[in-house]
Amino acid sequence: MAVVLDSFISGLVRTLMDMAKEEVDLLLGVPGEIQKLQRTLRNIQSVLRDAEKRRIEDEAVNDWLMELKDVMYDADDVLDECRMEAEKWTPRESDPKPSTSCGFPIFACFREVKFRHAVGVKIKDLNGRLEEISARRSNLQLHVSAAEPRVVPRVSRITSPVMESDMVGERLEEDAEALVEQLTK
Repeated sequence: MAVVLDSFISGLVRTLMDMAKEEVDLLLGVPGEIQKLQRTLRNIQSVLRDAEKRRIEDEAVNDWLMELKDVMYDADDVLDECRMEAEKWTPRESDPKPSTSCGFPIFACFREVKFRHAVGVKIKDLNGRLEEISARRSNLQLHVSAAEPRVVPRVSRITSPVMESDMVGERLEEDAEALVEQLTK
């Protein structure tokens, strides 16, 4: 489960980084909330490996992971809402109307003030829930674990020496030209 959550969190962090670059939190009326969400997710991500190891033996850790998973799904739902709303504002290739959308399709959803407010409230709520989860991780004594080093298998590239007489196609072009010449006579 931690592998899935790790991947999920990584994707959310990348999207949040894009949003932070565009200062979307100012558009949403929640300055600093996206960066806060990003930091909290990274902090939680750093203990996922330890949590995964302990979740079978420790019910509290398992509950913590399940709650984290629920919040991640809720965060993904918020991003999906933005994507769907953005599709309403992103012109299709077949539309003859001039383009009035911004360059990033997901950010087009922030044109509607009411929608921006709703998304801002949801992001604040997500931050609150994630902060609670993050605070509980110290009670569970989850430790930051370094990423396991990847083992790259070494493939032997040693080959046996090739004798010239064993080479196939050595004179292929010459033989093909000779054959064509004989057939065309």
